[in-house]
Amino acid sequence: MKREFGGTIWVFLRLLGVFLLLLLFSLIFYSLELFFDSKVAGLFSVSFAILFGLPFSLGALTTFLLTSGGSKTAKFYYVVPALMIFSILIIGGIFLGEGVICLVLIAPLWLSSSYLGAVVVKVLFDRFEKRMGLKCSMLGLAPFLILMLESFHTQVPKEFRVVRVIEIDATPDEIWPHLISMDNISRNEGRWNLTQNVLGVPRPHSALTKSINQQKIRYAQWGDSITFEENIVFEKVNVRLAWQFEFPNDSVEKYTDRHISPDGQHLKIMKGQYSLSEISPYTTRLTLETAYLVRTPVNHYSALWGELFLGDIQRNILQIVKARSEA
Repeated sequence: MKREFGGTIWVFLRLLGVFLLLLLFSLIFYSLELFFDSKVAGLFSVSFAILFGLPFSLGALTTFLLTSGGSKTAKFYYVVPALMIFSILIIGGIFLGEGVICLVLIAPLWLSSSYLGAVVVKVLFDRFEKRMGLKCSMLGLAPFLILMLESFHTQVPKEFRVVRVIEIDATPDEIWPHLISMDNISRNEGRWNLTQNVLGVPRPHSALTKSINQQKIRYAQWGDSITFEENIVFEKVNVRLAWQFEFPNDSVEKYTDRHISPDGQHLKIMKGQYSLSEISPYTTRLTLETAYLVRTPVNHYSALWGELFLGDIQRNILQIVKARSEA
């Protein structure tokens, strides 16, 4: 009985150590924005050290703390990293106010890196029997070593484009007015999509074009609070409408995800355009294109999510235009 009680206490202490470890790393990550300016904190938060090194160390240290020897089953090394990452995402979402989009973006990277950390610990247990504490503790230095090496590397921006197309049973002159201005868009208009219906990105409310000092500007509003501008740079009636995005306030990141700015150092949504082409006298193909810059350690990975998020938003807008044009 005494041995069982002692074993229970030991398990409890290990679980407490894991919880304190997760809390410590979460607070360190959160404190970047408190002790550094936004530019420096941004470089830390979107870096190899945070995206790969930190979850690797967490996976390794958590697995070590919960392992009394090298005799654990293979399932153990799959379950522990997944539970650890899930716990961190909960802590970040509930207690630290992280946005859903940010958590979704980093989850696959953190999960795979934490698995790698757990596998390394398993290999160490299989090959060595002595001084495992020292060997596994050294794995906790990974994010700091990677951050030092990363300071010599410059993140290179890359441009990507997202394009969506829809066919509308209407003529270009029936569609064009809805491209120039749309007002009072209800929440029921458009189509269901993951980005807006599940992840919570607000749906469009209006897009009204006004002429100011001979410059046409379309003022867009999403939901109740998000606003931005589209400065029209090219207009050929019933053929093409092109614009450059302007974000005069922080409403996008404030009401979606504070780490994702549409005009920041890691993401810059630059320009967009509508193009119309006649398929038949009463059918028109409408194309919506958005160009943006990404500057991260994983540009192509980020572009995959850009394809999903912006693609969902574009499909929704095109569906609204289609329904109104055909009404």
